[in-house]
Amino acid sequence: MTYEELLTNIDNTSWFTNSGSYRSSGNTIGIPSLSAWNDTIFEESLRAEMKKIASSMDWFPSSRDQKDPFHGQELTKRVAAVEGGKTKVMAAYKVASKKLSNYDKTKFVSGPHDYSITAKSAALYCVRMAAMECLSNNQGVWVEVFKVYSQGYWPCGLLPDNKLVVY
Repeated sequence: MTYEELLTNIDNTSWFTNSGSYRSSGNTIGIPSLSAWNDTIFEESLRAEMKKIASSMDWFPSSRDQKDPFHGQELTKRVAAVEGGKTKVMAAYKVASKKLSNYDKTKFVSGPHDYSITAKSAALYCVRMAAMECLSNNQGVWVEVFKVYSQGYWPCGLLPDNKLVVY
């Protein structure tokens, strides 16, 4: 995917419209709800598989200041060497931010928790990192994660075996 294709895809994405309906396949696990994270102690009725996912999943970063779990500082260094790189990354971020201004936040309320801001912030983090991958000719995990977002889902984290958890 080129940077320009990424921008087009960001603009055409129907953010989170299919959340909760992802079907597990290959190296991805779909979760039908966020209820496993409702309490600090798992409910008895919660399926064993959901307990395992909730107890071992690492959430994707949702703050600009969080370290990239895949590349560390490498992408930031590479993009700094690309002419206009920082400006292009910011442009992708702004397109995504505008598109994410009107998504259905009710899909992200589970028990006492509202994950809507986390979902949006994680999506923006992913866009920023995917733009860096495209600009540095180092496409990898963030472009792949963005592709899941572009299908209307929320890829929320990774399991220790590197399976992607998608809501």
